[in-house]
Amino acid sequence: MKGCSELRTAVTLLPLRYQPSHACYHAASYYAVSRPNLLKLCSCFLRIQADQLIMAQTLSTAQARVRRRTDYRYFLTYQTRWSDNDQYSHVNNSVYYHFFDSIVNQYLVTNCNLSPQTSPLIGLVVSSWSLYFSPVSFPENLELALRVNKLGNSSVTYEVGVFRGGSQEPSAVGGYTHVFVERNSRKSAPLDDTTRKGLEKLFVVTLDDGGSGDNPTSKL
Repeated sequence: MKGCSELRTAVTLLPLRYQPSHACYHAASYYAVSRPNLLKLCSCFLRIQADQLIMAQTLSTAQARVRRRTDYRYFLTYQTRWSDNDQYSHVNNSVYYHFFDSIVNQYLVTNCNLSPQTSPLIGLVVSSWSLYFSPVSFPENLELALRVNKLGNSSVTYEVGVFRGGSQEPSAVGGYTHVFVERNSRKSAPLDDTTRKGLEKLFVVTLDDGGSGDNPTSKL
């Protein structure tokens, strides 16, 4: 039956532990109310899975607060601009994502041989996050600090600390995940050796991140 087939396709998107038995597909196909409800259930579980993935890549507030400069591997000085301030006279929260982009792409260009206009692989942001602890404002000088928390087959999760000049405590900690794709097809692709070697230099595993430090790679 068509309804049964559509339900089967939808339910395959669910984690195995949430998938109903074979008999349930046939039962649901006979009741109109079951099909839209089950489709909604599938959508709900997919959203939950996405949220869980983002949370798994995000530090807790307590972990982020105790970050120090020595927890990072690459640094970039940033001179705040007049336009960074908002009407509350501090750097607007949205500007921090420009900070993250600046240091990540600076590192990729100078240490991983990335050419934004011509490289066959490009990184696309699939998730991002930020935690704010104390405001900064123009004309302060900031120091951006970068590390890699997770390095997969085609993905990398960065973490960036934002420090006032001379401060050991971060004003903000955030980051994002890149999935590398082929420029033309936009299909995910394995990292090339040059990019991987460059990113491995930034990889840090600490006990509070739940890592063992044995291998800076994952399957993704």
